[in-house]
Amino acid sequence: MDLRLGRQDPEGTPWSVLADIAIMIVLVLVVFIVLQFIQTFRERAINAELSRWQQELRTAIGAASLGQSIVQVDSIAPDRQRIAFSSEALFETCRAALKPAGVLILQSVGAAIGARTSYLESVMVEGHTDSVPVRAAGGGCPFASNWELSSARATRVVTLFASDSLIEEFKLSAVGRAEFHPIDSTQLAPNRRIELILQYDRGRALMDIADDTVGHVGSGR
Repeated sequence: MDLRLGRQDPEGTPWSVLADIAIMIVLVLVVFIVLQFIQTFRERAINAELSRWQQELRTAIGAASLGQSIVQVDSIAPDRQRIAFSSEALFETCRAALKPAGVLILQSVGAAIGARTSYLESVMVEGHTDSVPVRAAGGGCPFASNWELSSARATRVVTLFASDSLIEEFKLSAVGRAEFHPIDSTQLAPNRRIELILQYDRGRALMDIADDTVGHVGSGR
């Protein structure tokens, strides 16, 4: 007769090992869920800070009394913002020299951006044209193609921002898009434009959130 009936399984039996594995799996799942929650909360906080920055810049540009038909500001991602200018407001037809009025517009916008340049990773200036070949436009156009025209205009805007020390030079870049990125396939005029693509710094946003949190804790709020 086995008098050891009812005795617990010795340590290391299959049931004990399975129980340990089950506990480990539960713990891993709990840690994973907590980390996912923290990541989601952090991303939401960063996006809220980025949205605040974008709204600040939109308000600053609006305060410069620039008409919406000349300058349009919109968000294209939580960390990207686009500022679009009508080419007619900045340049003569088939020219890359800025009009005096165009210089004033760009200086106003550049100053607003420059005041917030620490928030930005980069500012890309894009030149866009309509689909009409420049040779067909006539008027002694000095450019051989829409590629050259759009690139020259983008470069001229970058040069203005840099020469007037409005935006840090190492954050600036210029690119010509020619006619290949239209915003309106039914009309020509809306496609003739200069766009500034602002890339915001997510790392800076996270640092600001952390600083605000420490500040609130330190002040007892």
